[in-house]
Amino acid sequence: MNIAALEKLWGKQLGGAEALATVSHQHLYGLLFRLLWPLSAGRCFHSQIYLSPEMLVNSAHNAAYWVASPAHLKRLDQDSPWEGISNLKAIFSSGGPLQHNARNQFCPAANSRL
Repeated sequence: MNIAALEKLWGKQLGGAEALATVSHQHLYGLLFRLLWPLSAGRCFHSQIYLSPEMLVNSAHNAAYWVASPAHLKRLDQDSPWEGISNLKAIFSSGGPLQHNARNQFCPAANSRL
């Protein structure tokens, strides 16, 4: 997927959201979603790694989206800070699809579309 396609698909939804990620820019997905796409679109991106949703919630970022690995996302459970997570503009699963039970946690109403 190229940067123009990403912006066409999700740019309006993200607006001026800042890019936060669990994946390094050294990973192809991290390079594209965390660095090149925000740079091309004029969005802020951060070098800090946000390994946990608690780090996201406790950070002082306004609008943000999260690029996270499927391994990180599937570890979220009922004790995760869902109220803060729900404030994210988007969550991108890097490098692969989420397992069905992990997808259910994020968007139970949209399961038929995933």
